[in-house]
Amino acid sequence: MGPIKYACLLAVILAIPTACAISVSYGSSGYGGAVTVSESYELDTSTELSESTNLGQGSVEQTKSASGTGTNRISTSISSNGYSAGSSIESTSYLSLSSAVAGDGSGAGISQALSASGSVSSSLNGVTGDIEAVHSAGVESGMLSSAQSLSVGADVSALDNTRIAGMNGYVSAGFSNKEGSGEVASTFSEGALYGSLGSENAAVYGDVAMTGPGSLTASASDSESSSKHEIIIEDEGADAEESASAMLLAATGGYALSGTSVVATGDQLSLSSVISNPKGSSITKEAQSRVSKPMSSQSIGIASGNSVTTTWSRSGRGKMSPISSTYRSTDGTKSVSNSVSGKGYPYSIAGSATYSDSSAAMYQTVSSTKGVLKTSQSAWSRSNGEELSAASSLSSSGTISGTQIAISDPIKVISSQSLTVTGTATVSSSSRASSNGDRSSASSIVNGASKMSLTTLADASNTRYNNVLYHRTGALVDTSGYAKSLKADSSASYLSNFARSHGEWTKAGSGELTVSAETVKSAVSDVEIKTGSDKALSYTQSGTGSTVKSGLYTYAAKRSGGDVYLYQSHLYSHAYPKNDHHSIDEYVSTASSAISAKKSDMKIWQWENGRWVAAKNYYSSGSYTAATRANDIVTSSYKWDKLWEVRPRSKTPYDRVPWGVEYMYSSSSLSKTYGGEGIDVAIIDTGADTLHPDLLMGIEDFADPYGPGEYSQSDSHGHGTHVAGTIVADGGFDGRGIYGMAPEADLRVYSTNFYYSDVASGIYRATDLGAEIISMSLGGSVESSTLNRALDYAMANGVLVVAAAGNGVPDNPTMATPARYPGVVGVGAIDRSGNAIWWSSPGSNDGDYVPEGNEVTFGAPGVSVYSTYPTYWGYYTTMSGTSMATPHIAGTAASLWSRYLIYGDGANDIKNMMMNYAKQNDVTTVKVTPESVLYRSYAEQYLNSGYYSSIYPYMDGSKTYYLNILQGDDVLTGVGVPRIKL
Repeated sequence: MGPIKYACLLAVILAIPTACAISVSYGSSGYGGAVTVSESYELDTSTELSESTNLGQGSVEQTKSASGTGTNRISTSISSNGYSAGSSIESTSYLSLSSAVAGDGSGAGISQALSASGSVSSSLNGVTGDIEAVHSAGVESGMLSSAQSLSVGADVSALDNTRIAGMNGYVSAGFSNKEGSGEVASTFSEGALYGSLGSENAAVYGDVAMTGPGSLTASASDSESSSKHEIIIEDEGADAEESASAMLLAATGGYALSGTSVVATGDQLSLSSVISNPKGSSITKEAQSRVSKPMSSQSIGIASGNSVTTTWSRSGRGKMSPISSTYRSTDGTKSVSNSVSGKGYPYSIAGSATYSDSSAAMYQTVSSTKGVLKTSQSAWSRSNGEELSAASSLSSSGTISGTQIAISDPIKVISSQSLTVTGTATVSSSSRASSNGDRSSASSIVNGASKMSLTTLADASNTRYNNVLYHRTGALVDTSGYAKSLKADSSASYLSNFARSHGEWTKAGSGELTVSAETVKSAVSDVEIKTGSDKALSYTQSGTGSTVKSGLYTYAAKRSGGDVYLYQSHLYSHAYPKNDHHSIDEYVSTASSAISAKKSDMKIWQWENGRWVAAKNYYSSGSYTAATRANDIVTSSYKWDKLWEVRPRSKTPYDRVPWGVEYMYSSSSLSKTYGGEGIDVAIIDTGADTLHPDLLMGIEDFADPYGPGEYSQSDSHGHGTHVAGTIVADGGFDGRGIYGMAPEADLRVYSTNFYYSDVASGIYRATDLGAEIISMSLGGSVESSTLNRALDYAMANGVLVVAAAGNGVPDNPTMATPARYPGVVGVGAIDRSGNAIWWSSPGSNDGDYVPEGNEVTFGAPGVSVYSTYPTYWGYYTTMSGTSMATPHIAGTAASLWSRYLIYGDGANDIKNMMMNYAKQNDVTTVKVTPESVLYRSYAEQYLNSGYYSSIYPYMDGSKTYYLNILQGDDVLTGVGVPRIKL
């Protein structure tokens, strides 16, 4: 090395204006094989060079640095055992370089960092086996800084991070092998990055910064997967704008990974991306004008043999217009779509989508401050030979943030939103299922909102039962908060039948307004409004064709000097045509309303002969509270109208949140409960007092074996009223009552005569009218094929069926029907200390934590349970039994289901979630009380049962025993108690 340095030194001393050309070769051999490194330099007189080289057994490690002005050319190569890599750099004005080379018999790598000006070019190349890679960057006149690396061995990979300013620059990457090749070459006025992949095992990463307009294109492909990204930035202004772009690409045998990111300003900006493989594809396009403030965009897509996953984020200030994406499954029968446009100061959008051979799903968060935001999501599926669709949309000005979801799986589609808005917003949801054209839709318009909460949901499902296809559709819009005005509508159509609802307040106020619609074998719609606005109304109607058959209308408004403190109304309609298990056509509307006000009006009207006719008008010059309930029922057999005035409450509860509800919510000091929005629960029982203050707003449909209707004494036993309160008691329209497990849930009541055929009719009715949950605190001792067919029908339509295990000794020592039927959630009883109670029917158990026929699923509070009771018997009472435990489970399911409704969870998802909670709250102790001695002789008949043989010795009447005999997936309480937290 001495003479080389001396020769350059001599040239400097003599000031000879000629470049110094140098060529050097290094070699190493050993256990790893032979490695050769060769270099050549053409250096200007002002260049300084330093090198360090280590030679080992079959390996080379070398570093060097160079800097100076003038024309500089430096090249390096390394080769061994069939692979080679090289580097070449040239600059005409200035160069600063540091680099490293390392290799052994199995691989080699070159990395370098450089800064250069003038006319600059830099390239890396590598060859190994059938794969060849080339990576280069340059500029005709300007500046270039770059960090580059290349490694070769079993495969080839390259890394490039380049920044360019000047004229006619480029960054390019190409890979090729026998499986395919791809290369993009282009020049541009200011800057560009190009990359392509065509190998089974190759990767490239590039990062380029540009001054002024430019373009970026990259693609990755192999025999299974492909991706392509393109970014174009144009700027016609006098001042150059700045943009930065980065790209990550990889391909390897059925797998492609690609990503882009851009931070840009400019006159015009366009982004496009396509990622696809045999499992699906995504397409995204965006164009923006006058991006005067920086916008950042990032996306990464992974395509494998099983699925494609794409993540994205976009943020900035100013305009975004538009962004659209579609994600499709393998065979094209499942897809989700998304579009976003608008502006914000600032705005941000981030999300992910996964699509495979059987499903597609998208999750997105959006926010926009003091701007305009428009979005739409949709899901589409073709299953069982039929089409399903769900869609939701948003248009907002002001400030908005939230989550948007679209899911398409083999039998269900869903599109949903959870948003917070300040300003003005219009939201909608709609779903459709063919071939009958069943449809549900809901929408809301909010003006002058202040932190208004908006939830929308559209879903459609497709199930087959006994070779018959059943469709189910649903739509929901739930709003809560302050607004200057608020309107909401919902509608459903089934065959030629329809149901629709509307609610609004037109003067500023706070409150809640919810509309929903659904179809199964009927059209159902309802509206719930609770507000302090001084002017509000709601109405509902049902009918067939263009003819309205039934309808109810409620209205509240202040007069001069008056005030509406609180106006509440819950209206419901359904059109339920005759079918193979329903003998009449019926059109039902119900309305519950209450007002607390002074110098104000409240009106109840019903639809008669094509117009609204007054049913009741209220007015008081002083402060007052009034409540009513009305029915308008038309069937093919009879017509039945009724209006009741609700009597003032004469008794308040001693416990606002009963112990059983607190126990299930894992709390001992609740003042009220929440939950159940968007969930319909049906009870098949002795009826319910529909005029009870705590139940008035929750009960929608009421029917008995003879058809729909209600009577002033609608529960002659009290059992059903008690069950109803545990599920939906909402504190009362006057706020002085008790709270159940899911006070925002809606209740359908079927008053049964307890014949199996009649219970089956109640199950069919609840299912056809769209209930998500059916709760039955009843049971028999023998099987019934009629009842079992109804249970199958309900569960095939996505209904969660919950039933009491039974009160075992002496009547039924195992489990009651229907609780013991496979798929039904059977419920046993516990006391307030969490002990199983000896009289709760035990069922069987195999210890596998999988609920099966004749096995109890869960335990729940069933001893000394406090709940609602018919008003004519005292409003509240305490009762015990698995009948009281069952509504705790139905209410828990409703509360959980409402929390996860926007994610598309169904009955099985909720059951599994409750299973997980229950496993954390196992029951191990059985409480045997002195009165058990009265049933000791009956227990003797069942001593072959492990359970009864265990408790029999303690049924002596002398004292209370606590037996630690339960474990795991056991009798009495099944998996355990599914306690949750608010």
